[in-house]
Amino acid sequence: MKKAARHLSEIGKRILFIGFSIQIILGVIWMCFNFTNSQKFTVSGGVLYQNLILKFETIFPALYLLQLGLALFAGYHFIHQLKWTGFGSRLSEIWGSLVLLTFPMAMQCHLAISPYSIVGSLCLLELTFVLKLVRDKACRTVWEVTKGGVCWLLLSLILPEYIILGGIPLLVGVLFSLRTLLHPVKKLGMVILLLAAFAGLVTGTTNLTDQEHPFRSKDIAYAVFSRTGWSFLMGDAAYWDQEVYQAVNYEVMQAYLRPGAMETELKPKLEEYFTEEDFISFCYERAKVNLSLHSKVIIRQMTWDGLGYSVTPLILPMQLKGKAYDSASGRNYEIMINHTPSLTKDYVAYSCWWFGCMLLIGLVCFITDCIQGVHRLKTRGTLSSIFVCAISLGVVTFFYTVWTVGMMDYKCTIVANQMWLLGTLSLFRKEA
Repeated sequence: MKKAARHLSEIGKRILFIGFSIQIILGVIWMCFNFTNSQKFTVSGGVLYQNLILKFETIFPALYLLQLGLALFAGYHFIHQLKWTGFGSRLSEIWGSLVLLTFPMAMQCHLAISPYSIVGSLCLLELTFVLKLVRDKACRTVWEVTKGGVCWLLLSLILPEYIILGGIPLLVGVLFSLRTLLHPVKKLGMVILLLAAFAGLVTGTTNLTDQEHPFRSKDIAYAVFSRTGWSFLMGDAAYWDQEVYQAVNYEVMQAYLRPGAMETELKPKLEEYFTEEDFISFCYERAKVNLSLHSKVIIRQMTWDGLGYSVTPLILPMQLKGKAYDSASGRNYEIMINHTPSLTKDYVAYSCWWFGCMLLIGLVCFITDCIQGVHRLKTRGTLSSIFVCAISLGVVTFFYTVWTVGMMDYKCTIVANQMWLLGTLSLFRKEA
C-alpha cells in the first residue's frame, strides 16, 4: 500500500511541476507582449499611492518593473522563510516564486496602474515576518514585529482600508506566539509597545493627511445597508418614507442599474438628506428589514462573492459566461485581453482550468503522503501558520465581500488566491 502511494505521489508531483511550469511560460510570454501597454483602473488609493506611486503613470514601464520586482522578492522570501527542504536550492525557490508571479490575476495587477500589486506584495511580506515569529522560536522577535509594522504603515498609506486590515496579521501572529513571548515576559512587553507605537503611527499619519478610511460609524452602517439591500433596491425603496424616496428616487434607479453606484450615487444623496445620526439609524433599520425579508438570498449572494474573492479561478469562467452574479471581473478581463486577445484567452483559460486540477492533484498527493506516514500537519508551527494565514486573509475576504457589494473585484484579494498555490507547492516539501 505504501509503495503504491509513493508512486502515485511521485506521479502527482511531476504533473504539478509540469502544470506550474506551463503557467510560468504562458505568464512570462504574456508579460513580454504586454509590458509596454498601459492598463489603468479607476481606484481611489491612499496618500502614498496618490502622491508618489501614481507619479510613475507617465513612465509606466518603470512602475511595472517596481511591481514585478517587489512581487518576485516577496514570493521568494515567503517560500524561503518556510524552510521547505524540498525547496533547498535557490533555483527551486525562484521557480516557486515565479509560480506566484505568473498567476494571471496577480500578473494583471503587476502590469497595471493600480495599487493592488504593491498591496499584495506587502501583504505577503508582512505574512512572511509574522510566520517567522510564529514558527521560529529563535527569531529576533522585536525585529520581525518592526518589519511587519513597517509593512502595515505602508499598506495603510496605499489603501485606506488597510489601516485596520494591515494590523490584523501582526495581532493574530502575536496571539499565536504568546507561549513563546511569555519567556521572558520582557519580550512580550516590548512587542506590545511596538504594536501600540505602530498603531499610533498609522492613526496619526492618516489623521495628519486627512485620509478617510471606511471604518467610520456611518460607513459601516451604509456597508451593512448596501450589502443587504442592493439587489432588492427597486422593489423595497417604494416602501421607504415617501419624502426620503422622492428625494433620492433618481439615485435609487442609478444604484440599482450599475454595480458600485450604491457608493457613488445613492450614498452622497442620503448623507445630504439626513443628519449623520439619522443616516446611521436609517441604514440599520433598512438592513434589519432586508434581512427579515430576504435572508436566504443575501446569504447566497455573500457566499458567491466570498467564493469569487477566495477561489477566483474556479468562479471566473462562470462570470465571463454571464452566470453567477454581477462583478468587475468582466471589465478586468476586457482590459487584460485588449492588446493580446488570443494569448490572454489561452493564458487565463489554462490557468483557471489548471487551478481546479491543481487542487484535485494536490489533495491526492496529500492523502498519499499521509498513507506513507508523511504527516505534514504534525508540527505546531505548521498548524499555527495555516491558522494565521487563514484568519488574516479570511478577514480581508470578508471585508471586501461586505464593502464592495455588486462589484466583486478579484484584484483586491490576489494573496488569498495565491495561498492555494503556496499550499500546493508545500507538497514538494520533504520531511527533514
